[in-house]
Amino acid sequence: MKHIVWLVVAGAIAPRALAGSPVEPPPPAPPGVDAASAAAEEAKLLSFYPPDALSHGIDGSATIRCQSSQRGALRNCTLVGERPTSHGFGAAALSLGLASGELNPLHVLTPEEAAQFRTITVSFVAAPARITPDLLNPAKEDMPSWARRPNGAEYASAFPYAAAVRGVSGKAVVRCGAGHDGRLTGCEVIEETPSGLGFGAAAMELTHFFRFSERSKPLDLPLPDGLKITIPILFPAPR
Repeated sequence: MKHIVWLVVAGAIAPRALAGSPVEPPPPAPPGVDAASAAAEEAKLLSFYPPDALSHGIDGSATIRCQSSQRGALRNCTLVGERPTSHGFGAAALSLGLASGELNPLHVLTPEEAAQFRTITVSFVAAPARITPDLLNPAKEDMPSWARRPNGAEYASAFPYAAAVRGVSGKAVVRCGAGHDGRLTGCEVIEETPSGLGFGAAAMELTHFFRFSERSKPLDLPLPDGLKITIPILFPAPR
């Protein structure tokens, strides 16, 4: 069975980058959802922030230790510690653990993996208000983290010359396997827009510069065998 994780990479190529000055591309991000759904999910997550701490602008964290179901929902959580104490961060993290959702439907843990205890630190930041990781929607967190991504110079070198001189933006989507050494394997171009200007070849060139960690972050789960990663790579036209 194939396991699919969607990642997005945007390569920002400015004229100076094409001349050889590195421009660091932004980090990968999960695929977007519509604004209303995203706002509703965020509001639900923030409802777990201890109200008194939030109203007083107090940041905190709590570490919990949990097992999980084979679908990834947390079970049997206990509190390891909280900072600062007496503000409800420990209780909030435990409540999040009880309410945690499941992983990507295609990612099923073995009984042995599910039985293992994992330590998760939940961070609470008051301004702007946020809680990480999002234990209510762990499918968003169930992805490999990049140990290395193409840098600005590598993006600039790969940008198709024919598109650069015409000032044309483009996009290519590649699908790759995940090797045990952190490299992408067996990549293929599955989409190229516009065609005929070299964006597919440029994306394939960039795949050699990606390296990912062997476990998903921040949930620290083993990556499943047969993982396939689909990477849309954007090539904004130089300005």
